[in-house]
Amino acid sequence: MRIYISLAVIVTVLAGVILGINAYIKDRSSPIPPSIQSQLTFSPFILTDSTKGYSTSDYKLSNPVDTIYILSFEIHIKDGPTISLSEYPQPSEFTDIPNYQNSFLANIAKQYDSVQTANGTIFLGRLGQKDNTQLGVMIERGLLVLLSPTTDLSPQDWRKLGDQLRLTTIR
Repeated sequence: MRIYISLAVIVTVLAGVILGINAYIKDRSSPIPPSIQSQLTFSPFILTDSTKGYSTSDYKLSNPVDTIYILSFEIHIKDGPTISLSEYPQPSEFTDIPNYQNSFLANIAKQYDSVQTANGTIFLGRLGQKDNTQLGVMIERGLLVLLSPTTDLSPQDWRKLGDQLRLTTIR
C-alpha cells in the first residue's frame, strides 16, 4: 500500500513540475509585453519569438468600446513587407445574424479569394477606400483577425503566415 501511495506522490510531483516548466516556457515565448497581457480578455493569435523568418513589434491594446479590446501589432517578414495585424473577439453578429459572415466578407472585405492554413481560412479581399490595398481576414476560434500588408502577398505567402500563427493562452 505504501508503494502505491509513494508512486502516486511521485507521479503528482512530476506532473506538477512538467506543467510548471511548460507554463514557464509558454510565457517566455510570448512576445506580448506583460503590461498588455495583463489587460487582455481573450486569447490572441501571435507569432512566437522563435518563428523563423518573421519578427513582430509595436504591440498596442486599444479599447474603442467599453467591453471590446483590440490587440494590434506589426509583423515583419524577413526581406519582405510588413503586415499590420489587429484582432479582437468576434462580434456577436457573426453568430446571431444568419449569413452575416458572408455579407461582411463580400461587402466590407470585398473578398476575392481564400487560403486554407493550419489555423483556418484566410479570406483575401481589397480595401476599396484605401487604394485598393490587399486585406486578409480570419474568422477563427472566436476571433476576428484583420491583416493588412504593405504590399500584396501571394496565396503561398498568406498560407505560410497563417501556418505560423499560434493561439496563446492569456491568464
